Amino acid sequence: MAAARRSAADLPLTSDDLDALPNLEHRELINGELLVAPSPSVDHQDIIGRLYDLFGGWRGLSGAGKAFLSPLDVRLSRRDTVQPDLFFITIDRLDRFIEGRYFDGPPAIVVEVVSPTSRAADMVRKFALYERSAVPEYWLVDLANRAVHIHSLRGGQYQPMHPDGAGAVRSALLPGIVIDPASLFAKLPI
Repeated sequence: MAAARRSAADLPLTSDDLDALPNLEHRELINGELLVAPSPSVDHQDIIGRLYDLFGGWRGLSGAGKAFLSPLDVRLSRRDTVQPDLFFITIDRLDRFIEGRYFDGPPAIVVEVVSPTSRAADMVRKFALYERSAVPEYWLVDLANRAVHIHSLRGGQYQPMHPDGAGAVRSALLPGIVIDPASLFAKLPI
């Protein structure tokens, strides 16, 4: 049976099946199940832009690696292909891009902006996926609660990074990157 003619009854899907689909804006596979998300909100995009600027503005990033924005596929396994809102690849793993189309393996940092339509996927399904895929750091940026939660992988499980006295959170992997939620969420356009 050709990949393009598979149906939902043929679950689980593979990355080859995903490639055979029409070019959908935001499509992912988790455990072989296809997830399609609506276009993000203006606030979502604004926050991702601010975080991308934060990576780009950090002086220590030069030579450490590179940040990338969605939509860009990250293949964690044959049945797990995601498009994180933002992800960071260390310099020694930049050669893991296949045909300039997708990154093969776990990024060093994955950032997901939690919206009402993505809450369950980001906070439960992707949390478990990134943890079992050994993504060293997972950031959840919660628009509704104006909060940033950074989870660092230790002993195969995510541990929360606690905010400092001023409420800012710091990356364990890139300690020069500090996120102040009050500044991050200030003056959102909508």
